[in-house]
Amino acid sequence: MKIRYASGNVGVTDRRVRKPFPRAIETQRLRLGRWEPGDAVAFRPIAQDPRVMRYVNNGEPWSDAKVRDFIARQMRHIARNGFCFWKIQRKPDGRLIGLCGLQALALGCRWEVEIGWWLTPPNWGRGLASEAASAVMSAARNSLRTNRIVAIAVAENYASRRIMQKIGMRFERNVRHRGFEVALYAMRRVTSS
Repeated sequence: MKIRYASGNVGVTDRRVRKPFPRAIETQRLRLGRWEPGDAVAFRPIAQDPRVMRYVNNGEPWSDAKVRDFIARQMRHIARNGFCFWKIQRKPDGRLIGLCGLQALALGCRWEVEIGWWLTPPNWGRGLASEAASAVMSAARNSLRTNRIVAIAVAENYASRRIMQKIGMRFERNVRHRGFEVALYAMRRVTSS
């Protein structure tokens, strides 16, 4: 279904932005912000780290061109929809350590709003992905007009599946996405009253 977003742009989804997302999301240890073209230099080592990319699409590190395309796509996505996968910067030094946010996701014949995250390996196991994802879900409750947000992960990605549970998502079923079998988790009643 075509809808008109708060920004005035038309999209093919049944989700609407109720009010603008903040330009940045702050937590105790993190700052989630909008991408800039120059972020490719700092993001490249993350997207080219085989440990980070292990569970992303086909598991292959990204080329420099794919890194630049991803950042450009996130910049377009936020301009069009009001949200994206934001870059995560560590406080207080501002070092880029990953991403977390929302994007439109085609699952079968439905459009969903997906939450996702990546972190650099030195930041794994410290609760940072859960902290970022919780902050994004809070912003979504305040800004999105939707009853559902989903997340997907290959079955073997136990760390991401634990984060999905920590932020209140529940396993729904296994589905095929881009040729891969993935576990689908969802959170319902996202919109605040």
